[in-house]
Amino acid sequence: TEVVAERHATAASATVTINIAVIEFNPQMMNKIQRGRTVIPVNAKFTDTSITQIPIDRSYVSYLGFKSTKGDHLEDHHYATILISNSTTIRIERGDDPQDTEITVSWEVITFK
Repeated sequence: TEVVAERHATAASATVTINIAVIEFNPQMMNKIQRGRTVIPVNAKFTDTSITQIPIDRSYVSYLGFKSTKGDHLEDHHYATILISNSTTIRIERGDDPQDTEITVSWEVITFK
């Protein structure tokens, strides 16, 4: 496993702290992992994304990061929340950022047996 951290060129003088978590699941307990990226376009507060049907009571969704078209990568401006809306849809919603930029949010849905 490799973790790569990349500093945005315009923020080269800023100090950056990166926190990571490594979680190991028992493969006998996991059923499926779905991963993807969803774009929240300019002037949109949220975007719904279709996923393969899951049992909601045995699944959870994780936020894996984002990319902004503005390139400032300030998490407090672009942080998004993700929730399971129903068995075939997740909703990704903007944080407090201005809606004048497109952001791409990475996510994963893990389903247990």
